[in-house]
Amino acid sequence: MIDAIEQPVGFAAALGTPSKPLAAEGAFDAELKRERLEREARAAAEQLVASAFVLPMLQSIREDPFRVGLLDGGSAEELFGQQLDTLMADRIVKGAKLPLVDSIYQSIVNQGQPKTTHQPGIDTHG
Repeated sequence: MIDAIEQPVGFAAALGTPSKPLAAEGAFDAELKRERLEREARAAAEQLVASAFVLPMLQSIREDPFRVGLLDGGSAEELFGQQLDTLMADRIVKGAKLPLVDSIYQSIVNQGQPKTTHQPGIDTHG
């Protein structure tokens, strides 16, 4: 029998050079990771504001005892009102560009960074 000759796999192997990631690829991957984390932080901040502030307001409006029956949704509104309120709260927060969302987002993003206590112009060394 004739032994099979192993063939190089891939372009780098065919050239006989080891495959190494380029520095630019590492920087690109780091940038993608940072952007993904920022999107997740923004989504978390929006979700917090929607569920803690906007949703309770919408629920209190829905449960108003002085509500007029003119625009009443009937039994469907009773069954799906909570889902509608949740969806509306999410959309309100995404569309309103609330400063509270920005503040929470910044605190999430800056959470892992060390805090500096040194202020310019103040001698802290005595």
